[in-house]
Amino acid sequence: MGITKDLIKGIVVGVISDIIVGFLLYLFPSLPQVPEIVSPFWWILLPVVFVAFFVGLGLMRGNGSGAGLVAVGTDYPKHVQDSQDFQKFGVWWRGTLGRLYRTGDLYVHMEGPFCPNCATKLSSNKNEKFLGWFTEHTWICPDCEEEYERPKKFLYKEKNAAKSIAKKKFGIT
Repeated sequence: MGITKDLIKGIVVGVISDIIVGFLLYLFPSLPQVPEIVSPFWWILLPVVFVAFFVGLGLMRGNGSGAGLVAVGTDYPKHVQDSQDFQKFGVWWRGTLGRLYRTGDLYVHMEGPFCPNCATKLSSNKNEKFLGWFTEHTWICPDCEEEYERPKKFLYKEKNAAKSIAKKKFGIT
């Protein structure tokens, strides 16, 4: 898998947490060490402070990448740069490139699947065959009642597969 940005961020957050705790213990030597803590006050206060700190950090990021503590990458971008429709798995998808904030990172928002005949958003459907032993997963159009087979390899992950194609179309790695 290799080293990813999230792994590096996790390591940095861990090191920063250790530094903060060490600094607090240096400033306030009267603070009891973890095994000596008896009062429930400390068990409640310290986690609340750390959670508030990291949630605040995630809210300050606000870049629309979805990688922070606040998952905003799934929201429709407020500042759209480009939008493209394309076909994948026999149905249509719409990828929109944009930013949630003017200074945020670019990200791709996916919509779909849509019916190739009437452009209506498709619904998921399960067809049980042979006494329920075999299940066929399909998309069905609520308007024209056309049925489209869902890919077995990407079942329930079709949007991610379509998103990777959209990223290539927009030139995002």
